[in-house]
Amino acid sequence: DPGTTMDLLNTPVGEELDVDINSLNRVIATERVPYGFYTWKGAPWGSSFDDFIQHCQDNPGELTFVGRGPGSGVDIGMADYMTRLDCEYTTVVGGSFDEIAAAVAAKQGHFSMAGTQVVNQFFEDGQIEVLAQNGDAPPGEPWPDAAHMKEATGAEVDPWGRTSGFFVTEETPDEHRDWLFELIRQGTQDEAFQEARLTQPGAELITWTHDEFMDFN
Repeated sequence: DPGTTMDLLNTPVGEELDVDINSLNRVIATERVPYGFYTWKGAPWGSSFDDFIQHCQDNPGELTFVGRGPGSGVDIGMADYMTRLDCEYTTVVGGSFDEIAAAVAAKQGHFSMAGTQVVNQFFEDGQIEVLAQNGDAPPGEPWPDAAHMKEATGAEVDPWGRTSGFFVTEETPDEHRDWLFELIRQGTQDEAFQEARLTQPGAELITWTHDEFMDFN
């Protein structure tokens, strides 16, 4: 998760406890889920990401982003995107991802971003419009007309989103970690598990090994 990574890279607790990002003895990564960028239903810019950006550029600081707080993955990612798009905005701190989506749907903020599983719940209920999605692949169903954030921002690399996996303590013997890797890997091959995880729009199932996961920062 980008927020966890930034916490370990930047916060004093890392120095105090003598840990850093490489102290996460990663076992396996099992899925990557993109972020959906959304606004409330019936907003003046409708479902057009280009119109949203134009409104933001024409009215600096007017639009309010509801985030998780300084250092969170969505807040850092949003700052990156909006800087690239030359958009000034105001930030307020919400609660959980579901609470933030409910607040935006109720027009208590103009826009936010979350994993597509959360976004899709509110999209299916007709409470929000999805303007864009990040990730390597362009958006597909259920919002195929949404903008592709990587293309819209011109970024060569778009690291934002959620990568989920398992890790153990730094002292765990390699053979124990490898045994756990194989146990979890077998579980990820279960058809019911795969069907459930792929209900998240844009989700990608992966089986990164320890070395592959350690290379991902």
